Amino acid sequence: MADRDTTAPRGPIAWMAGNSIAANLLMLVLLVGGLVLGMQIKQEVFPEFSMDEISITVSYPGASPEEVEQGIVLAVEQAVQASTA
Repeated sequence: MADRDTTAPRGPIAWMAGNSIAANLLMLVLLVGGLVLGMQIKQEVFPEFSMDEISITVSYPGASPEEVEQGIVLAVEQAVQASTA
């Protein structure tokens, strides 16, 4: 049986198994870094946004579409435009 070559490059897991203090220090650095960065993340429960459209429902029984447009829709549009200007 051939002896294993102990000078062959070892992987990171083998290195961590042989250097437990370094592995623990690396774990500590990663945990502390994650906690510090986690505390700096901006959190929003209700994000700010603005809507550019509204919905208005008006009942005008017995009126034609032209009467509704002239009597209600144009007046509402002008009022909304005046309040946003």
